[in-house]
Amino acid sequence: MLAVRDAIPEEQRRFFSKSICCAIINSSEYKEAKNVMCYMAFGSEVALDELIHHALKNGKRVLLPICDRASRTMTAHFYNGELKVGAYGILEPTGEQGAPDLIICPMLAFNRQRHRIGYGAGYYDKFLSKSNAVFFGAAFSVQRADFTSQSHDVPLHRVYTQEEIY
Repeated sequence: MLAVRDAIPEEQRRFFSKSICCAIINSSEYKEAKNVMCYMAFGSEVALDELIHHALKNGKRVLLPICDRASRTMTAHFYNGELKVGAYGILEPTGEQGAPDLIICPMLAFNRQRHRIGYGAGYYDKFLSKSNAVFFGAAFSVQRADFTSQSHDVPLHRVYTQEEIY
């Protein structure tokens, strides 16, 4: 699935990413959320730059994940304009820990039941299983696949692609 996502031309990924961000921005859950957890796109993931910019411009607080490789856990921290390179070479915030109302998740693949496949470490599944937030996925339509979820997989409330919302 990584190769499929990587094969999308960069210009097309940027265009699709903006479309996905606009759809999320128009959701009632986003409009009501005060604390929105996003992620800093890595590689060919859906970029959330438009969403982050919109949230900050409109008085929402943005959180970003910090992964602890030793404990294989993830926490959400407020984005205060500063980023540092963290686990896996992904940019992480330097702000204090917080609790999101809405969480936007990256993924390698998703199915029609709104389960996601990540990179295999289980950071998001562990984090989502302890959260009361609303969970959205951001993916390109080519990332939809048929697979059976596992018992530890946490279903998302919605998955947004450039073509449709699941």
